[in-house]
Amino acid sequence: AVDSFFGHWQLLEHATAQGQMLAIPSDAVSPEVARSILQQAGVKAMLVVPLPFRDRCFGALLLGDRETELTGAEPTAFARVLTSQMGQALGLADAFERLYAREQQFRALVNSMDDVVVVDREHRVIGAYGRAPQVSLGTNQHALEPIETLLSPDAPAPHREAYDRALSGESVVYEWTRGS
Repeated sequence: AVDSFFGHWQLLEHATAQGQMLAIPSDAVSPEVARSILQQAGVKAMLVVPLPFRDRCFGALLLGDRETELTGAEPTAFARVLTSQMGQALGLADAFERLYAREQQFRALVNSMDDVVVVDREHRVIGAYGRAPQVSLGTNQHALEPIETLLSPDAPAPHREAYDRALSGESVVYEWTRGS
C-alpha cells in the first residue's frame, strides 16, 4: 500500500514536486481521500514531508500517529528538521557515490596509459600514474624535480614551451619519446 501511497500516488507526487509538507487530514486533501489514506495506514494523522537537498527532492518521509494530530508547531518543526538532515545525508551520499564512479573512470583511463605525469606551475613533477610509472619515472625519486630533466635533459625547450602554453589555458597536444 505504501509503494502506491495507499492508492493516491498523485497526491504524493504533487507534495514532493511542490516541496511542501502535507498534513492529512487538512484542507489540502479531500475528506474521502484523507479517510482512505489514514485508514489504510492505520493512523489518525499523517505528515508527508519532502526530503530536499539543494534543488533535488529524494522522496518523502511519512510520519503517522495513531493517537494525536500532527499539525501542531512541535511535530511540524521536528519533521522539517528531520527531513532536512535526512536530505543532506542522502545528498552527500549521492555526491560521494558519483565522485567514486568518476574516480573509477579516471583510474581506468589513467591505468590504460603507459605514463601520466602531473606537473605544477613550476614544471615540477607532483605525480606519476599509469601502467609503468615506476619503471620510467621511479616511484617518488623524481618528486618535485623539473619535468624537462626527466623527459630530455639535453633538450628541454620543446617541453617547456608546451607546458607553458598548456598552463596558460591552451589545449596542447604533442608527441615525444623519452630522451629525445
